[in-house]
Amino acid sequence: MAKDQGVDEQLKLYLPDLPKGPLDRYREKATFDWRRMKLAYDNLNTLKLKIAEDPKTFQAESEALFMFDSSLAVKVSLTFRMFSNAIQGNGKSHHYPIIEDVEKAKIGGCFALTEVSHGSNAKGMRTTATYIPEKRQFVMHSADFEAAKCWVGSLGDFVMFNNYHLPKEAALDKLGGVDDNGDYKTPFRDPNKRFGAALGILSANPSPTVLGSHVRYEDILRVAQLSTHQHDYQQLCRFHTSIFLPAAAIGDLRNDNDANCTYEGENSLLLQQASNWLLAVWPRRDRLQPADSPLGSLSFLQDADQLLQEKCSWNTVQEFTEPATFMLKMTAEKVALLKSKGKDNFSAKNESQSYNAVTLSMVYGENYVLNNFYKAAQEFDDANCRAVLLKLVALYGAFLLEKHLATLYIGGYLTGEQGLCLRDGILQLCAQLTPEAVSLVDSLAPPDFCLKSVLGMSDGEAYKHIQSSVMTYPGSMTRPEWWRDVVYWQSYAPSKL
Repeated sequence: MAKDQGVDEQLKLYLPDLPKGPLDRYREKATFDWRRMKLAYDNLNTLKLKIAEDPKTFQAESEALFMFDSSLAVKVSLTFRMFSNAIQGNGKSHHYPIIEDVEKAKIGGCFALTEVSHGSNAKGMRTTATYIPEKRQFVMHSADFEAAKCWVGSLGDFVMFNNYHLPKEAALDKLGGVDDNGDYKTPFRDPNKRFGAALGILSANPSPTVLGSHVRYEDILRVAQLSTHQHDYQQLCRFHTSIFLPAAAIGDLRNDNDANCTYEGENSLLLQQASNWLLAVWPRRDRLQPADSPLGSLSFLQDADQLLQEKCSWNTVQEFTEPATFMLKMTAEKVALLKSKGKDNFSAKNESQSYNAVTLSMVYGENYVLNNFYKAAQEFDDANCRAVLLKLVALYGAFLLEKHLATLYIGGYLTGEQGLCLRDGILQLCAQLTPEAVSLVDSLAPPDFCLKSVLGMSDGEAYKHIQSSVMTYPGSMTRPEWWRDVVYWQSYAPSKL
């Protein structure tokens, strides 16, 4: 009890009471403490760092900066952190002074992989580096404009090399390089593993901001009680026309977030990589070792053959493993069928993407997220928060099942009116979570000065903030420059057409 009291006191110190306003009536309906709910995805240390003047922890600083200005966060991340990570991950000790200069912001850089005519096909890059043993130098060269380095974050333009000389020490050769005689050496026997390790540095959220504006504004409009809006909460955002107001900041957030969806490459190829790995695992599904799935993402393959024979009983959230298992089986059979018709491995996998491999990769990821969400909710200490989190888990799982209803019926897992029951359950969960919506957003949303949205301020006074924004906008109280063209249009010479 004393420990809980101490936690509450610290939370109140870091998170002061929200301003009074129209949202109070909705906050009073919540069955949990919004400050406690923050501990579902933060801890006291990171909360303290997020409000500190000089935060030192990398992740907490990044999250705080992203909430304040996501464009600035991306600029810092690409120019300094990703540049530094590339050197640290692929370089050796003689490269460390460069990292030190990056950390002091003396220099910045970028990771220039993509070229004008090559993006996700990393093995097809045409920039060459030719080693000259007698000079101990590399000669960088771009054959033509299509080989120019382009589409690179923080580069700002394009780069072409015209027999540009670099000292041998400039090469990042931790994963492989040439000796003084020009012979290539690498600790990796498998070229594919070396290639994967080299690209690993590429894989190093404005969503709370968008959600904060949406839920708080919808509650002010008093439409959150409508079942259509309750259903839309699970999909995060359904926008009112007021979001097109620049002061709502939704457009800026959308623009900032779009880039986050493609950092690791073209999404179709990434999904294909995931499905290729799953297809390789499927034949030995009954002989899997812990090393095959260190994070437990293949747990859905336990007793896979038995699971595929079962029908839905609607007992647990974990029934979402069925779509993942069925899609893996169906995709494997599709690839095998295409190969039996004479297709090579590449063509068979390529022609099995639609309705099979792409869906398989999506379901695989969704299943992993759902299972981890469920585990985190079960282990949360606060009973009231845990109850709400478990409802959110159920809603997320039900939403995913509804999303894949066709697959569930094709696989014979659902029969009759079970799909209708699923949809009824979704609406019931939405109704149960409606009283919790504003407080859930309070636990997730950044401070108002980071939110920068007239619709999502924590005091709920959206219309007052809209009025202030409109009245103070430059030129809002004056006529436009072209007003005479509209009022005195008859004074202009008529058209001769």
